[in-house]
Amino acid sequence: MIRPISKQLTTIAKSFTVVALLASAASAATSWTTPAGSSTTTTYSAGQTANGRFTADSPFVADDKFVFFPSNFQANTEGSAIVSDTLSFILNAKPGRTLSSISTGLNGDWSLLGGGSVDATGTLKVTNLSTLAVFSQNLSFTPSMPQSAEEGTFFGSTLINLPAGWTNAKVELTSTLSVPAGSPNAPNFAGLIELKEGEITIQTAAVPLPGAVVVAPLGFAMAWVARRRMARR
Repeated sequence: MIRPISKQLTTIAKSFTVVALLASAASAATSWTTPAGSSTTTTYSAGQTANGRFTADSPFVADDKFVFFPSNFQANTEGSAIVSDTLSFILNAKPGRTLSSISTGLNGDWSLLGGGSVDATGTLKVTNLSTLAVFSQNLSFTPSMPQSAEEGTFFGSTLINLPAGWTNAKVELTSTLSVPAGSPNAPNFAGLIELKEGEITIQTAAVPLPGAVVVAPLGFAMAWVARRRMARR
């Protein structure tokens, strides 16, 4: 069967988009020392960070959790007032499993002297490599950002629930830290905000067995036949 030209173009466009996603993941980035491997119910590949701040080595993988320890991921008034990095990897569910949700958490601290404020933002993005569907969610921070307290710790997190049937995806986590310029009342303040630890947790679900779909109707049919036989007696 010859497919309509519109469907052919759609398929070609999707193929080029997937190639572009994988190519962008491989350019101008710092690969993990172990960019590919497996967890309990998934395998991963193309692990990297955009500029090496999220992790200098590779995340520690336990069960279906990726734990990473950022390297010099800080913004301060003495150096970089704004720093940002994106951690990414390709995720595949193992046979018999599907991806059901992906969550993340970030921990850090800050300090201020002489006024001013600090800020932290983050985004988790998940792209289905088969359908090109995209889910993106901003992280919520506790306490809320920006902050002008003298010092403290912060925690940012978010959760993305995925539709049924996802088996592969590109996962991207972006975080930005900043120390905005001082106000007229605090022109010479000193400030620092630093990301200390982060994690990404994967939840998967078992694919229903085909037999499970057939057994239920068959059971109902057998029960109906049994009732008919009883009624004839």
